[in-house]
Amino acid sequence: MTGKSKVGENVLPFRGTFTLLDVREAAALPVGLDGASVPAVKAGLALAEYKLHEPVGLSGAGTFQGVLRTNWYLDRTIRIRYDDSNNYSDGFCNNQYVGTWKSYKSELVKRSNWGDYRIPNCGDLDQGVGEFSPADNYVSHGWQSYRSAWVEHNLAARKQESEQWWK
Repeated sequence: MTGKSKVGENVLPFRGTFTLLDVREAAALPVGLDGASVPAVKAGLALAEYKLHEPVGLSGAGTFQGVLRTNWYLDRTIRIRYDDSNNYSDGFCNNQYVGTWKSYKSELVKRSNWGDYRIPNCGDLDQGVGEFSPADNYVSHGWQSYRSAWVEHNLAARKQESEQWWK
């Protein structure tokens, strides 16, 4: 696996692995908005362990590791799909990562959780009811642009938040 991480303006490449730990099939198939059927023949969740290494020697570099939970379904052509069938629902989330980041230089360990639509195990960071919304005491720690874009609906901030910095 390859990709990039970003903290502030520091963008670093990483390489790593995902190791599948468990796959569980759901008892029921997903249902879409207003009961619309989703073209699924099976559905469930997958649990995986991840280890992602930024290059040693670069400023702010370290290692991410933890676990991932992702919801999936198989469509009628037996292709695995990301399950976003309920993304209109309050509290929807998927691709939930829970782990740590450890600095190569100082060996400092920080909590590093992220996900689609919500951040798992984020304590009091998320004050949102139906969707993620950063609490006031976190806005000055890098969340102002996100809040402006998605909570306050500022179009300039939304454009900035939607930039593909990883390309």
